[in-house]
Amino acid sequence: MLEEVAAWQQRPLDPAYPLVFFDAIRVKIRDEGMVRNKAIHLALGVMADGTKGSWGYGWNRMKAPNSGCAS
Repeated sequence: MLEEVAAWQQRPLDPAYPLVFFDAIRVKIRDEGMVRNKAIHLALGVMADGTKGSWGYGWNRMKAPNSGCAS
């Protein structure tokens, strides 16, 4: 599976995407013996013919709720 992931990461992207969506969902994940809030980010491009292409996704640790930003 790691070979497939590496090939997906190296694939060429189209030169232009008329629509681009960025989104995130917050989830609670057990990490190092503690439950932490994390965000899973997604980037999705829509081409002129309506087909969609996922650019990538990932997660980061969230800052404290009052900090106003995610790391």
